[in-house]
Amino acid sequence: MNGEPITQEAFLRELLRYEAAQQALDRDAAGAEHQVLVLDTLIEMVMIRQAAAANGVTVSEQQVDAEIDRLKQYGGDTQSFQQWLETNLYQEPEFRETLHTQMLVQAMAERIAATVPETMTQVHARHIVVADETTANQVLAQLQQGTDFATLARETSLDESTRLGGGDLGYFPQGFLLSPEVEEAAFGLQIGETSGVIRSAFGYHIVQVTGRDPARPVATEVLQRLREQAFQRWLFSLWDTAVVERYTQ
Repeated sequence: MNGEPITQEAFLRELLRYEAAQQALDRDAAGAEHQVLVLDTLIEMVMIRQAAAANGVTVSEQQVDAEIDRLKQYGGDTQSFQQWLETNLYQEPEFRETLHTQMLVQAMAERIAATVPETMTQVHARHIVVADETTANQVLAQLQQGTDFATLARETSLDESTRLGGGDLGYFPQGFLLSPEVEEAAFGLQIGETSGVIRSAFGYHIVQVTGRDPARPVATEVLQRLREQAFQRWLFSLWDTAVVERYTQ
């Protein structure tokens, strides 16, 4: 992977750990898809290590030592820690390497999270979603004739999470909604404007914008989701540029 090999031994040991974890949860771990999942995870760890090095992100041996000491204290004593290593098929040098990689992943995640601003332009919108275009056009006609948006949302919208609130989506920044079509429409409207019929994977929507704030603090749960999305986009970019050679027997 980018010139750094993953040995068959390392793969098989990680596969055994994965299978043991799945069995402990009474889940089936057999099948080629699980092998692909384990191998992809190992490849991803190599990519993150390489990216961390390229970005000057490091985790020292002292930091790893401190984390191992914390784990030993959490488990009770050194003997319990050694038993845990044996149960999970780890030799201590291998576990140190795995822990070092996990700490690099966390360090990179924190660096990427810091790039997501805590204040953003946000719109306040509400929507009505129905199952078919004919119904959506009928609802739109009622809105154009002056029927109250919130009343129609409560009567007709299929979105259980917003229906009782009159279709209220609250304030949200770009990149947050599960439906990009609805989000794009909302950010393209002025306050008080209502969209036409918008089709998404969830149905047919009508969107109305009720507010806009160019510098609104992002809610904690929204910020967390945006940070996770930023990290996933970064991972996808690593995959896009990686040179991965897979060998089969």
